[in-house]
Amino acid sequence: MTLLFRFASFLLLTAIARTAVAQPPVTALAVTPDANRLLAASSAGVWEHRLADLVRLREIRLPLPRVSQLTFSPAGDRVAFVGGVPGEEGSIAVLSWPDAKLLATHAGGEDWLTAVAWDSSGRTLLVGGHDGVCQLLSLEENGSRLQPTRRWDAHPQGVTGASFLPGDEQLATCGVDGVLRVWQADTGEAVRGLNNHQGPIHAMALRPGAGRLPLVTTVGADRTVRFWQPTIGRMVRFARLSWRPQAVVWSPDGKLAIVAGEDGRLAFVDPETAAVVAEARTSVRWIYCLACGSAPDAGDIVQAGGEQGRLVSQAVAAE
Repeated sequence: MTLLFRFASFLLLTAIARTAVAQPPVTALAVTPDANRLLAASSAGVWEHRLADLVRLREIRLPLPRVSQLTFSPAGDRVAFVGGVPGEEGSIAVLSWPDAKLLATHAGGEDWLTAVAWDSSGRTLLVGGHDGVCQLLSLEENGSRLQPTRRWDAHPQGVTGASFLPGDEQLATCGVDGVLRVWQADTGEAVRGLNNHQGPIHAMALRPGAGRLPLVTTVGADRTVRFWQPTIGRMVRFARLSWRPQAVVWSPDGKLAIVAGEDGRLAFVDPETAAVVAEARTSVRWIYCLACGSAPDAGDIVQAGGEQGRLVSQAVAAE
């Protein structure tokens, strides 16, 4: 597959959100279901931004001291946040959307939570923590309470990513131990561990779309982007970068893995060949998280969160 991408100058197409005072780095991003807004989280709080120009629209108030990750339910009517206090407690909050009303909270463990994912029904959450523990929690039908249903030691060190695999029968997690692990959802039993990374895995993402074998991509401290078929225990291919990636997200159509990290760099990787088909460099020094949405008038837009609470937004046009 050949993919060509046209990039205008980053100085012209990149919208930059700045604040007047020192801010912590942005740790999590998600495009809202209507594709018109962006949620950005840091230890200073959560804000909703207009996607087109990244102007702040409102603060989303949460009973969490720090937010590390957030994700919308498949139906887009709920959003889950995880975080807490490192070394002390993990916390979960679920809000209805778009009214941002608090539905449920839960104290999630003895260390802060660093990964979260919904199942296909939008009623079960998979969370992972800095202590290596994963949990499944069921949201009651009225949405007012989170009930823990399973808890297990998933990684000897921190969990850095988690996802339900299609069909919800299996789960995938990754961690600081450098292993991508697959679990049976109903029992919590380990199915397999894939340890090709030569160092910690920083992030993972499941390719969107149905009707094909599930494909997961991971990025690690070994400066690689790896593509896996976790249900059959196979690493398909990998790309080696000259810089350290920190975050990964898929384009909405699943045709590209978008990777970012050191020196504010972005790389667009073809999952069929592991070729880096395009690269760009932003004005931030380090990118910690990514989101990608498809806007009716602008095509695919990649958002990146960096240091000092900064956001950059890059329009990508396919030829």
